[in-house]
This record gives sequence, structure tokens and C-alpha cells, in this order.
Amino acid sequence: MAVLVEANSAIVRIQAVHDRYAGGWPAFADSVPNNTLCSDSEVARVGFMDPNDCQAFIGDLERHGLAFLREGRCQDVAVAIQTTGLTIPYDWLEFGYVEEHPGKELRPCG
Repeated sequence: MAVLVEANSAIVRIQAVHDRYAGGWPAFADSVPNNTLCSDSEVARVGFMDPNDCQAFIGDLERHGLAFLREGRCQDVAVAIQTTGLTIPYDWLEFGYVEEHPGKELRPCG
């Protein structure tokens, strides 16, 4: 599974949203402050141009029951930056680049 990482991205475990975010997925989706929410079956991503906005969003996630860091380990939320990757190693998330092939037709998945 994969989600797009552009600029500064907060990546959240969907199961954690269902288990611990006050109000569950509907409340989480309503809390997203812009139109960048995308998800697969395991993670959701929200993007920000300004890292301070990303940090503020993570603070909001924590106030609603999710944990970013606990005892130096990442829990429910990750941060990825488009140019440099994950800000902290996560045992539940990997970062990678997809090579674009000019002139090659892209087909929808599924």
C-alpha cells in the first residue's frame, strides 16, 4: 500500500484513528484543514507546505487521542518530507521514490 508524500506530510495509522481518535474516522476527516487527505487501507496522509502547519496538525491529532512519540518511539503518526524522507525511523512505515517513465502510458490500478 502507498500514499503520496508531497512537501511536509503527516501520515497516520488508520487503525489508530478507528481505535483512539475521538469521533473515529468521520471526525478525523472533518479535522483535516485542507484538501490533501489521501489514504489506502492502512495509512492516511495530510500534506502541508509549511512545516509549522504540519506540527500544529500533529498537536491536534494528539489532543484527539493519537500519539506521535512515546518514550522516543513513534506511535500513531509519522512525518515525511518529500525531499528527505521520514524524519524519524518507523517500524510500521517505509519511504521510497517511484521513478517516472516519460512517454510511458500510466494505467489506473485495479
